[in-house]
Amino acid sequence: MTAGLEVLGRPAVSEKAILASGRGKLFRVDLKSGDYAMTNSPLTPLDEKMGLLGNLVSGARLLSVAHYSLGIANAIAHDANLDAGVSAGTAITMGAIVTAAALAVAARGLASFSLKGDAI
Repeated sequence: MTAGLEVLGRPAVSEKAILASGRGKLFRVDLKSGDYAMTNSPLTPLDEKMGLLGNLVSGARLLSVAHYSLGIANAIAHDANLDAGVSAGTAITMGAIVTAAALAVAARGLASFSLKGDAI
């Protein structure tokens, strides 16, 4: 075992790589290269909160409202620490779609809401 390598939970294994998470890091062992090179990358505070899924599945960031907010903030502030992995256009579009869908679901639920004893 490599010094300083602390893996938490079970690693994900595919034909191409082995992925595992540690305290604040994501470890990847490349199985296709033949030299089994291991790389690690630090997790951002948002990634730690969102879990490992956003790092393992690239499309998961498209479903994250937190990443939409970061994408819009990064477009305004241009800060490297606000890297959301989605463009400003995608963040605004998906944010609007999610907001509209949430409002439609809430309006539908509230339309059928009534208190017992209310006169109609």
